[in-house]
Amino acid sequence: MKKMSVGVKHKALYLILFFATLGLDIGAGYLLSVNLATFYWLYPSVETICFLIIIYLAIRMGAFEELVKKLRIKSFLFIVFFILLGIFLSALGKTLYFHLSAPLDYVWSNQGNVNNLQMIIPHWYGLFLLFLAGPIMEEIAFRFYIFRFFKHQWLGFIISILAFTYIHSGFSLVAFYYAGAGIALGLAYWRRKSVFESILVHIGMNLLLSFIVLPILW
Repeated sequence: MKKMSVGVKHKALYLILFFATLGLDIGAGYLLSVNLATFYWLYPSVETICFLIIIYLAIRMGAFEELVKKLRIKSFLFIVFFILLGIFLSALGKTLYFHLSAPLDYVWSNQGNVNNLQMIIPHWYGLFLLFLAGPIMEEIAFRFYIFRFFKHQWLGFIISILAFTYIHSGFSLVAFYYAGAGIALGLAYWRRKSVFESILVHIGMNLLLSFIVLPILW
């Protein structure tokens, strides 16, 4: 039997790391005690350990190899552009969601989960997950690993949008909202294959959407 080719091995590794990253990102909390007092103290510790493991694996895979070389003034201008693009597409998607959904169907699954989680974990750690750890872990999974898995980058772009949207919204109308964000983040990564840039775009989008855009739309 022929040995597995290097290309196939790499693809298998990227696929394994993709699911491992998702598992560490969204699955750690389910292993903890349902006792709220215990959960309150353990969740940040467990999630932080998972976060550090994800960062370590991504560094080993070369996710941040050319970080310094790729950062230019022009890069930051593109980062601002993709943040604004993501906000525009997300706002457009949210508007479509409001028009197409039932009048009382205003809380989608991901937002509901986020709200519930923030009620039972320390406030500071909820902010850490939303504005730092979450964007980093999601960009490593949905952009870095998915784009590296596919030979054709346009296919990686499409799959990254679909995977990102499904994880956040499932099969619901709010997919319009997350698909818009996924498009902007995918383009931000595709431009120079820099996961650090897409992370900055993701953080910027979360900040502006949370404190400016969503309060206005609500």
